[in-house]
Amino acid sequence: MKTRTLTSLALALAGTAWLWPSTGRAVTPTESELADAARWAAARFTAVAAPAFSFNYGGKSFAELPWKPVLASRKLDDHRTEHTMMYTDDPAGLQVRCVAVEYHDFPTLEWTVYFTNRGTNDTPILSDIQALDARFQRTGQGEFVLHHHKGTFVRADDFEPLTTKLGPGQRERFAPPGGRPCGHVWPYFNGITGGWTPAGM
Repeated sequence: MKTRTLTSLALALAGTAWLWPSTGRAVTPTESELADAARWAAARFTAVAAPAFSFNYGGKSFAELPWKPVLASRKLDDHRTEHTMMYTDDPAGLQVRCVAVEYHDFPTLEWTVYFTNRGTNDTPILSDIQALDARFQRTGQGEFVLHHHKGTFVRADDFEPLTTKLGPGQRERFAPPGGRPCGHVWPYFNGITGGWTPAGM
């Protein structure tokens, strides 16, 4: 999604983060991995400074906007906590609400960001919406490796699994053509390395 002016509808986008450095081990996560995920959740979903998502609004980045979020958390059950961040542009009526679920038995977080126009006029333009805007840096124990899949080309090799090593300065960009979510690119990825640090924790 690149550009959208909200009238009376709501838009939503979702993201998921598996904060797990390697798949070459047993399925049970370690205490260190669970602690890393808990710290990242606290930094991104219970603090004002660094939300996991970003967007531009009326030509300004989300980080520049003087909005103060309303934060709330509630326990869903023994394994999950829900975090909510609410931002409101009162003059225009735009409401931005992020609802995140933190899992305590596995280093996983999932969230959805809702954009709703509660006013009577068009909002300023929303653009460059990123469900996940975060930086991860390795600790020198091996390069990042990206596991991903082909999307559909209507061929025998549709959804073929691929592995790409991400060396210094290497950039990979995936964008399905024509608005088709699985065209040419399957929209699920798994990035691993021998050691990593979620920046900004």
